[in-house]
Amino acid sequence: MIKYLLHYAPAKIIPGIVNFLGLMIYARIFTKEEFGRYAYVFAILGLIQSILFPWIRMSCSRFYQKYYKRNKEYEFENFTLFIFLLVSIGLSFLWVLFLCIYNIESQLRDLYSLGLIVIISQALYEQLMALARAKLLSKVFAYSMVTRAILKITFITALVLIFNLNEEAIFIGIIIAQTIPIAIYFKKYFKFNIQYLSLNRSFLKETFQYGFPLTFSFLLVFIVSSSDRILIDYFLDAESVGLYTLPYEFSTFTLTNVFMVFSMAFFPIFVRELEHNRIKKMNQRIRQYAEVLLSITLPFTIAMYMLAPFIAGLFLGSNYNSPEAIRIIQLISIASFLAGLKAYFFDYAFQLGKSTSSQIIPVAFGALSNIIINIILIPILGVIGAVVATIVSYLIGIVLSILIGFKIFPMSIPGKQIIKIIFSNFMLFILLSFLPINNVSWLNLIIIVLTGGITYFMFMFILNIIGVRDLILYRLKLKS
Repeated sequence: MIKYLLHYAPAKIIPGIVNFLGLMIYARIFTKEEFGRYAYVFAILGLIQSILFPWIRMSCSRFYQKYYKRNKEYEFENFTLFIFLLVSIGLSFLWVLFLCIYNIESQLRDLYSLGLIVIISQALYEQLMALARAKLLSKVFAYSMVTRAILKITFITALVLIFNLNEEAIFIGIIIAQTIPIAIYFKKYFKFNIQYLSLNRSFLKETFQYGFPLTFSFLLVFIVSSSDRILIDYFLDAESVGLYTLPYEFSTFTLTNVFMVFSMAFFPIFVRELEHNRIKKMNQRIRQYAEVLLSITLPFTIAMYMLAPFIAGLFLGSNYNSPEAIRIIQLISIASFLAGLKAYFFDYAFQLGKSTSSQIIPVAFGALSNIIINIILIPILGVIGAVVATIVSYLIGIVLSILIGFKIFPMSIPGKQIIKIIFSNFMLFILLSFLPINNVSWLNLIIIVLTGGITYFMFMFILNIIGVRDLILYRLKLKS
């Protein structure tokens, strides 16, 4: 387990740092209107991708180990590629037809034209990375993630500064950054066999029954996470979309990546233990996962909330250093924490219990409430109304996910340890409240982060959260 964490952590931390730098650069080289147009079109692309492709990727994660056990892994791999190609061909035909029929302004037409390649390259990249995780190729996953992040920021910055492109540079950079790791994976790790490029009915039935309900789930998740940008553009303007999106992405990207590090390390292990009928051991892993996940993500959330003035002032620059941007960062930190707990812990009950159709219910209620509240609040509160809608929808979703998922596949939770973690984080919040948060400077940020980090680590040691005290004393004993 530690080995996979050591591989997956750099796979998210290094790209996270690179993307931090990217967001800082984008805030300075793109206007709010340019970034708003990108965010609006990218939201449309996300809608289409969430309908067509995630079910294939999720089936790769869930069933590869099963077919590996039966010595049919190569056949299954090629089957998933064949399905991807069929979907991509259908999408390409409809996309070209759409561009020919509808009269779109030239600036957006260029983005939509590039958008087809963005969708296909991104979906294929995610599918191959799902296979890498299912094969427990954590190093391959890490190298691919780091490579993509570095290529993306490099090409986007170069295209803007050298060729004077606007938001089109983001789309081109994304395409290049994903195409290179895809080519490397196919050359080194994909066992291509043309005889397996066919519709295997047994594979299709199982992946469709498991994955198709997830299509609705991903569509509804999109509605919660991205439809607000479309509605902001409708009720307000592209500049407001830019003001909303960049602080939103900064906050969401940070917390989501923390959740994903542990999810990527633990979930394939859950599946392996389940497929080999080691239920007791799997439940032990789930309790361990719950403790580790909450002990890391909760202090991150508190830090993001309390340090929002520093993020807006030091990281995002003068264009986004406003009370509105600070409030977005604070509220989206809460929303992202709720979304992470739902997606990367409680929703696993549906996937491990092979009842993905039931996963639609909590997401559907969350998505419906999100749209209704957005329509009501955006005209009244502006972009802050969209953030409030996001928090409420995730609250509804997580409560329903817990209530329904527990009946399908109870997720083991270590109650005493959770209480210790919540208490430690409450004390951390109290401490940060007394520190000079409004005095924004790099030196003050470093002092606050170090003070908070040391304090929280002390609580982890005293209360032996995730076995920190036992580990340190054991190491000291070995050295003596």
